[in-house]
Amino acid sequence: RLRRSNLIKLMDDSSAVVLKSAESQRRNADVTYRYRQESNFLYLTGIDELNCYMILLRRGITINDNKIKYILFKPDIADDTILHESEALMNSVKFRKVFNSLLPGLKKIYTVQSDVPFSYDWLNSRMLFLDKESKKYFETGHPEIKIKEASTVISRLREIKSGGEISVINEAIKITGNALKKAVKFCRPGNREYMLRGVIEGEMLKNGSDYPAFPSIIGSGENSLILHYSKDNSIMQKGEVVVVDVGAEYEGYAADITRTFPVTGKFSKAQEEIYGLVLEAQKKVIESVKPGTTFYQLNRIALEVFALKGLQNYMPHGVSHSVGLDVHDVTSSDTLRTGMVITVEPGLYFPNHDTSVVAEYRGFGIRIEDDVLVTQSGCKVLSEFIPKEISAVEKLFLKNEE
Repeated sequence: RLRRSNLIKLMDDSSAVVLKSAESQRRNADVTYRYRQESNFLYLTGIDELNCYMILLRRGITINDNKIKYILFKPDIADDTILHESEALMNSVKFRKVFNSLLPGLKKIYTVQSDVPFSYDWLNSRMLFLDKESKKYFETGHPEIKIKEASTVISRLREIKSGGEISVINEAIKITGNALKKAVKFCRPGNREYMLRGVIEGEMLKNGSDYPAFPSIIGSGENSLILHYSKDNSIMQKGEVVVVDVGAEYEGYAADITRTFPVTGKFSKAQEEIYGLVLEAQKKVIESVKPGTTFYQLNRIALEVFALKGLQNYMPHGVSHSVGLDVHDVTSSDTLRTGMVITVEPGLYFPNHDTSVVAEYRGFGIRIEDDVLVTQSGCKVLSEFIPKEISAVEKLFLKNEE
C-alpha cells in the first residue's frame, strides 16, 4: 500500500498504471516452467498468481459510490469489495469493462506488455516485435493516449530498498553464502561442475529459497572464461580454478554472489597473483561506493587498478549493477542513491590463445562478487561473511578435509 501511495505521487491525473500478472512460460509441449510473477506486479500487489490485473489511477474512478484509485482484479473474487478507503477487489472478468471506462481523459498508460518483447519468425527470417505492434495497435485506436513503459516511473521507487526489503535480501544472501560453503566439499579433481550446482541449489531450497535467482554459473578451467557459462558438465581438473556465480531468490528478492575456488584447495602462484589483483580492485571499488558516485566511476576505478599491470582490457563486463526483485534490478539513473543494493564484481579472464600475457595467466578467469548496500555515508557489504581472502578460501577446503 505504501508503494502504491508513493507511485501515485509520481503520476498526474491524466495517467494510469495498468499491469497484468505474468503468463506461465511453456517449457516444451504442455509443460510449463515454474511460475514467477512479473516483478513490477509483485512489487505493487504482493500477489504471486496468474490471470490477475491491477489498475492505479490518480484521479480515481467511481465504483459503488466510492472514489477508487487502486483496483486489483483476481479470478477468485466473488463480489466487489472495497478494501481500504480508495482500494477495491474485483473479479478478473470485469477488468476489460473497467479498463475501457477509464480511458476517456487519459493521456498516458504505464504498463509492462509482453513477457517476450520480440520473437524470431524463422520461417520468414524476420523479427516480430510484440510490444511495438501492441503499442501501435492501441494508439491507433486511441490516438489521444500514449503507452509508456511502467519501469520508467516504478524504477525510481524500486531502486531504493526499504528496511524490510533489505532484510529479505540479507536472507537471500545468507542462504547463498551457506550453500557456497557447503559446495567446497565437492570441489575436487574428477568431480563434475554440476555436482557443485546440485549441492548449492539443494541447500538453497532446503533453507527457504523459492528457486535460484538466475541460472547458476559453475565454470572450471577454460569454462571460467565464459561469463554466462551454463552447461556445467565438465570434469574439474587438478590445478584449475572454478568460478561459482550463484544466488538464491527469497520471497521474490535476489542475491548475486561470486567466488572463485581452487579445485585442489590451493591456488597456484599465478592464480594467486590474479586473484589478489581482482580482490584489490574490488576493495578499491567498495571504498568508493557512496551516494552520488556513478556506476561509470566504479567501473573506471576497477580498470585503473588493472591498468597498473597492463591488464585493463581483460575485464569484459561492468563492475556493478543493482540487485532487488530482479538480479539485474531496475535503476532510474547512473548515480548511486542511499538505500540501493548493488553488486561489486571485478574479474579478469585470459584466453589460452592470448600470447600478449604470460603463459601462466592463460586459460582461466577470476571473479569476486559481493552485494553491497549504499548507506548515507558510504556502504555496507552485506555478504562480507562469505570467505574471499585467499587464506580464508583455502581454509574452507582444509575444514572440509577434517
